[in-house]
Amino acid sequence: MMPSEGPPPASFMYMSLASGLITNLIFAGFYSFIKGSVPGATMIKKGLLYGLLIFIITGVPFTLTLILLINLPFGLILSWAAESLVIYLIGGLLVAKIIS
Repeated sequence: MMPSEGPPPASFMYMSLASGLITNLIFAGFYSFIKGSVPGATMIKKGLLYGLLIFIITGVPFTLTLILLINLPFGLILSWAAESLVIYLIGGLLVAKIIS
């Protein structure tokens, strides 16, 4: 997967940071676009529901794709899905706190 043996080149780190920034800007931008439609009376409920919604839209299909296409232990894929859920819930809370 890497161009040569050894640690990843510096360009890998730069591309990782750039893709993370772009992904998080999309995540926050989408929340600001739909925040009026997210149910919940408090910022915490809105953030958690937004994180859950994004997990259902992106995390569940990705998990199912991993199960079908890659030969990995089911427990590992399940733990990655649980980790993704926690990350999306925390991200939803942070975005709701910052944007609301």
